[in-house]
Amino acid sequence: CASLVAERIRTQCPWLLSDGAVATLLLGAILLDTANLSPADKPQKLREAALAAELLPPCAAHLGLPEDGGTQLLFDELMQAKSDAKALLAFTPHNLLRQDYKSEALTSVASHGGKDVQLGVSSIVLALPKLLSAQPRFADAMREYATLKRVDLLLLMCFDLEAKQRQLLIYAGEHDLLESAIGVLQEGGLELRQLQSEAVPQSSTLRAFHQGNARASRKVLLPLLRKMAAK
Repeated sequence: CASLVAERIRTQCPWLLSDGAVATLLLGAILLDTANLSPADKPQKLREAALAAELLPPCAAHLGLPEDGGTQLLFDELMQAKSDAKALLAFTPHNLLRQDYKSEALTSVASHGGKDVQLGVSSIVLALPKLLSAQPRFADAMREYATLKRVDLLLLMCFDLEAKQRQLLIYAGEHDLLESAIGVLQEGGLELRQLQSEAVPQSSTLRAFHQGNARASRKVLLPLLRKMAAK
């Protein structure tokens, strides 16, 4: 998304890309989305690398960073802030769910009576067991958030940066829809194993998993969920 925004700015008001604050916001988002332009972690496009090279000089001047190695320094600082568990746990459940949230519609899903499914996916850099222990009402808040956003299926992707592990919390308004979502994710190789912990709630509409395939990010998960539209 940040790349699209930067390209639109370049077309309509290119002088803004020379503004240090604007460049910093855009570059930071691009680096986070591409794991600091690391092909080993995420497939890269030439436009992300080109935009990062264009945005680095004004960003470096704004933050007092060296241009040589500046992107790594900025990325490291952003990741440290993004994974600060103490700071994240100070947020309300609503704010945790909305800080990195994407939604879309899945058409004609059989497990939802052939109706469209409104899908929402949130992502945070925090271990799910730690989150649920610190915020015991988080599961209830997740249901409330789904109602607020009018989504039928809501997933929270959690990444434990220290342990390099992922967990997944899945809520659906209907049991059949929940089972269908779990099924396509298992078929897609996420290697889900149910989390066993007193702090982790499990019900007919809410399930929590350890994700064995830790490399499967939201860019992998979303195409798998879209397969429900064909079932």
